[in-house]
Amino acid sequence: MSSLSPPTVLPPTDSKVSTSTGAPNDVDGRADAVTPVSIHSGYNHLSINVNGTKRKFILFKPTKLRVDEKNPLIFVLHGAFGDSNTVRWNCQMNDEAEKRNFYLIYPDAMGLHTWNAGACCGLGRWRDTKDVEFISAVIGYMESHLNADPKRIYVSGASNGGMMAYRLGIELSDKIAAISPVEGAMEFAGIKPREPVSVIVFHGMHDHVIRYDGEPGRWLFMKVYAPSVSDCITYWVKQDQCVTEPTTEVQEGFERQLFKNGKSGTEVCLYTLPKGTHTWPGGKWDHIRHPKQSKKFSAAEVMCDFFLAHPKQLSQ
Repeated sequence: MSSLSPPTVLPPTDSKVSTSTGAPNDVDGRADAVTPVSIHSGYNHLSINVNGTKRKFILFKPTKLRVDEKNPLIFVLHGAFGDSNTVRWNCQMNDEAEKRNFYLIYPDAMGLHTWNAGACCGLGRWRDTKDVEFISAVIGYMESHLNADPKRIYVSGASNGGMMAYRLGIELSDKIAAISPVEGAMEFAGIKPREPVSVIVFHGMHDHVIRYDGEPGRWLFMKVYAPSVSDCITYWVKQDQCVTEPTTEVQEGFERQLFKNGKSGTEVCLYTLPKGTHTWPGGKWDHIRHPKQSKKFSAAEVMCDFFLAHPKQLSQ
């Protein structure tokens, strides 16, 4: 256990200090920085400088979480054209954070609020947004200043945010223990993670945007091309060197396939929702559209169980 000296506020140059509403506080992402901003329980609106660009995110700190203890950290990435506020309203992760004592980070994408997940989804000059560097910098800040546990860093995301979660799992595999794409997909492009990463995926069979079967989906006026869920799972089973025959559980509202015995204790898990659409299972929007179904299954609860059961281990 390590202790941190009491933090002080680093005020932004162009606004009054406010970590709950209004303009964000600037934080120093350098590993050798010694003065973090003051972090309180609840929502903290922050920003960090990444290669000369100010990037914004919301940090949620549970009421009973102690910064003098190492705590898990979970990122939740919004979908295309969404933001940190919409995803935190929808995903129901705050209640899990309060129950289990972990930090939550809700980052904001740039431009038209789309993540650079590879083939998808940045537009125009935002195609090359340094989103991987952004998330890496926030991880560094959280580990250096707020005692986030390097062995328990996790990333989830919805839709385009789920695509970004896949990319981060590959490119930041040395930092991230597990990822959880929700109604997302990935492009392979021949790249592989350097270290094994556990994966838990949630996908509805009636998702018309990112289709379960890999056929072209549709969002507004655009076609969406993405690999099938099966292809994504097969990729990670191979990378983590899991057994190829899963254990299967079928209950009302979902089917679970779990691929065990991966390298360094990793596992790959798929939750298929036969009636699921392009929503976060058990989230507020899911409850509005499918109230009966959403009461039976909470992606937030299942995801957090999986995350906390899969800390990062040293490769053998």
